[in-house]
Amino acid sequence: MAGFVVVMCGVSGKDARMVEIVVSRAPNLKYQYQLVQAANALQCDIALVDAQSPTAASELAVLRQRFANVTAVFISDDGTHGDTSYRIARRSMLLQILRTLDSISATQMKGVVASNPEVPRASPANSPQERPAAPVAPVAAPAVTAAPVAPVAPETGVSARQQPKRVELDLAYMRDSGMVTAAGGRTALVEDFRIIKRPLIKKAF
Repeated sequence: MAGFVVVMCGVSGKDARMVEIVVSRAPNLKYQYQLVQAANALQCDIALVDAQSPTAASELAVLRQRFANVTAVFISDDGTHGDTSYRIARRSMLLQILRTLDSISATQMKGVVASNPEVPRASPANSPQERPAAPVAPVAAPAVTAAPVAPVAPETGVSARQQPKRVELDLAYMRDSGMVTAAGGRTALVEDFRIIKRPLIKKAF
C-alpha cells in the first residue's frame, strides 16, 4: 500500500477533525494517508489548503519551497479559490476529499513509474542465439458437423428485463470490512459519521 503525507495549511478546528475522521476511518486498500499540520511537516506530498485562512498562503509557499512536486487542494466556501484545478466547496468537502486525494495519489504514482521505468534487458553474453524455427507440418482441420438447433418457443408473459431481481447483502462481511450497516449496532465509526451527518443536513436544508 502506497503512503502519502497530507499537510494541512490553515485547516483547523471542526474542518480538521472532519477530514481526520474521513481519511483515517474510511477503508482504503490502495493508499494510506498521514495527516500533519504545516508547522510539523517533515515531508509533503499533498497540501490541503483552506483558501480563506489568513495563514494558509504563507504556509503553502513554504511547503512549495521545501518540497518539490507538491500538489495543492484548495477548500473554500464556494469552491472557486486556488491556483490549481483541485478545488472543493466546503459544504461538499466530506464527500469529495477522499476521492480527490485518491485521484492525486494515482497521478503521482503514474509519474513515479514513468520517471523510473524498470524494463528487464537480457545480457548479450547470456542471451541465447537466435535459431531458425523448425518447419511445422500443416495439420488438417477436423470436419465440423453443425448440431441441429431446437426451435425457440415464443416468449410469453413478463420479459426477463421486467422480472424483479433479488439481491441479498452479506451484512456480516460488510461490517467486518469496515462498512457501516444497520445491523452493526452503535460503534465508534457510527458515532463519527453521525457527527459528520448533522452539519451536512443542516447546511442542505
